Amino acid sequence: MDKKQLEILTNIIGAVESGGQVYGKRRYEAYAGKGANSANEKTCTLGWAQNYGNEARKLCQMILKEDPGAFRGADTAGIESRLSQDWEAIGWNPSATEKAALIAIITTPSGKKCQDELFEQLMETYIRQAVAYGVNTVPAQMMWCEIEHLGGPKPTKRIFGRAAKPYTPDSVYASLILDQQDTSNNNQVGDKMYQPRHQCCVKWIKQYVGEEKESAGMTENELLSLIHISEPTRRTPISYAVFCLKKKKTKANLVCRLLLDKKKKKIVNTKNVYMNNTIRQRKVC
Repeated sequence: MDKKQLEILTNIIGAVESGGQVYGKRRYEAYAGKGANSANEKTCTLGWAQNYGNEARKLCQMILKEDPGAFRGADTAGIESRLSQDWEAIGWNPSATEKAALIAIITTPSGKKCQDELFEQLMETYIRQAVAYGVNTVPAQMMWCEIEHLGGPKPTKRIFGRAAKPYTPDSVYASLILDQQDTSNNNQVGDKMYQPRHQCCVKWIKQYVGEEKESAGMTENELLSLIHISEPTRRTPISYAVFCLKKKKTKANLVCRLLLDKKKKKIVNTKNVYMNNTIRQRKVC
């Protein structure tokens, strides 16, 4: 997922988490108290990405590290002393004074910066897990990120495990709403209360990213062999690679691009950055 696509994902998740389902809108001052989003949530949720529990605590720790002066200047309720505690385990329910201090901390310039950085770290973790699961297209990876950000890895794998392949926003959405047939649990990621957010995600992914076709499970060696077979049938040796480069970025494209650049004797630097971060698990299953 490139920088532009990550920005689109940020606009999507920001909208469904705190932006009133308005694409591109997000509220850095967003706060939800204990039990406000779900009866299963035992402590507060902070920021535009709705960081719950110990993830909210991690956000505060990041802000303190980034700018101790700004943090302590906004901390009028002893929040710093809370950073060594497990907010979920103790079921911390901030008082009105503590709530005001938390909002002041997360809306400082360093607070807003750290909110964005934490979100990016989480998305990198989610994308790594999606790729490991076999989700290879950007639209499907965006759906994975949206679901895991809502409920964690276990329900995400459940949804993708029964979704039709190749994975698309529509096939993942169809799997999501099957949760509504399970009446034994009314707090699953695909339940009716979450349906509008998923619908928004599907709509915006189609609008701003479009659809990508998977390479039907072909390995890179198989794709490379296909290129080698195709090239001799063309008058220009690199014509197949040029053809591929006119298409959207896919796994097949990457191989074609590397082949083309090799023939042109250029150096290609491919950068994949993944962070090992604690996986966010909101109390949704």
